[in-house]
Amino acid sequence: MKRVAIIGGGVAGLSAAQELLARGFAVDIYELNALPGGKARSFDVPESAYATSDGRSPLPAEHGFRFFPGFYRHLVDTMQAIPFPGKHCVAENLLNVEHLNYARFGKDVASVPVGSPRSLADITKLFKLWLGKTGVNMPLRDLLRYSARLFRLFSSCDQRVQNQYEEIAWWEFIRANKGSEAYRRYFANGSRILVAADPRKASTKTNGMIMEQLLMDQATGEADRILSGPTNNVWLFPWLHSLLQNPSAGFTAMPGWWISS
Repeated sequence: MKRVAIIGGGVAGLSAAQELLARGFAVDIYELNALPGGKARSFDVPESAYATSDGRSPLPAEHGFRFFPGFYRHLVDTMQAIPFPGKHCVAENLLNVEHLNYARFGKDVASVPVGSPRSLADITKLFKLWLGKTGVNMPLRDLLRYSARLFRLFSSCDQRVQNQYEEIAWWEFIRANKGSEAYRRYFANGSRILVAADPRKASTKTNGMIMEQLLMDQATGEADRILSGPTNNVWLFPWLHSLLQNPSAGFTAMPGWWISS
């Protein structure tokens, strides 16, 4: 039996292990941290349980929001192959999102219902609702500008997206310099929140295609989803446990060890 060394026990490493084991390979996973999951793992809020005497666990925290858009296919397929106690699989721990909540310092949380925009007018209405709920002061011309840029993007052929938009930064494409400060903050720099991408460097192809799928995936009946609990408990720990049930799999934590190439 061929044995494969997997460097890193994050989502990519665990996915590779799952696929290789299913194809008859033996795998050894080497991870810097004691816990699997990489940046997807949960971690404890420091001192959040220090004053309790009942053995209560610390409060869980996440590196970022654990969000599974409706257009995700491969990851959900992987989760369907991971058993979970009392359920068929880990994927059953995904909950459909009905509202999006936006929180800002010094402001009330704004809740916006999840909708299915089907036209340029629907997109404009969605942004107006979001801005009204969050109290963001943005000129109507900015809304029209952004909606028009999205319409141009969504109606472009594949050749234009691949050959032209790959070379144009998102900041340039949506004409951020012509908009208000609010326009730049929420529509240009919003990519930092969604995909951790600098709008001055990320291509229009990358940012635009993600935006298109986020707006349109519900039209196919595929809801956006979140996990029903801390990522470690409802996904990562059961995943590693499932992999290690195979005698051909190993997981080794190597704190302090780094690999360079």
